[in-house]
Amino acid sequence: MRKPINVIRRDELVRAAISVIAQDGVGGATLASIARRAEMSPALVSHYFDSKDELLALTLRRVSSLVRDELLRRLPADPTPEQRLLAIIDSNFQPKLYEPDVQKAWLRFGLAFQERDSKALHRINRLLGRRFQSNIGFAFRQSLPAERVDDAVDGLIALIDGYSWRFLVDPDNTDFEAARRVCAAYARRQLEGGKPSPSTV
Repeated sequence: MRKPINVIRRDELVRAAISVIAQDGVGGATLASIARRAEMSPALVSHYFDSKDELLALTLRRVSSLVRDELLRRLPADPTPEQRLLAIIDSNFQPKLYEPDVQKAWLRFGLAFQERDSKALHRINRLLGRRFQSNIGFAFRQSLPAERVDDAVDGLIALIDGYSWRFLVDPDNTDFEAARRVCAAYARRQLEGGKPSPSTV
C-alpha cells in the first residue's frame, strides 16, 4: 500500500533534518535549512510541522526507533531473560545505526542534551533512557535477587553506551562483533550468578 503524501513528506523532512543536524548541530538546524536540504519551500515545511521543536522531536524519535525496530525484529514470541538481553545487545550494534549522518546526528543530539538546548528534546531523551533501562531491568528481575538488579542493569548499560560512543566518535574502528561478545558475556555472567547453586536445589 502506497504511503499517504503527508507521511512521505514528513519522512523526507526527517531525513533532511538528520542530515542538517549532523552538519550544523541541533542549534544550527532551522526550518529554512531543513527545507533547503529537502528541496521544499519553508511554507511547505510549516504545513507539516508547527514548529522546529516538533520536527526535531520527531527526528529524535525516528533515530531512536532504529534500535527499537531492530529489537522487535530479534525478539522471539516469549523470550527468556537471556534471549531478551541478547536481542537488546544485538539491536544496539547494527551497521545501519552507525551510518555517517545518523552517527553525527546522535553526537549532536548528545551535546544538546548536555546543554539542555531544548526542554522538549531533553524530556524525550529521559523517556527513551528510562525505557531502555526498564527493558533491561525486566530481563534481570526475572532471574536475579532484587538487590542485584540495579547493579546488573547499570553495568550492561555502561557497556552498551561505552561501545556505542566509542563507535560514534571513532567510526573507523568499529568492531560490532567484539561489542556484542563482551556485552553478551557480561549479561550471561550476571544471569548465571543469579541461579541457585546445586546444593540448594
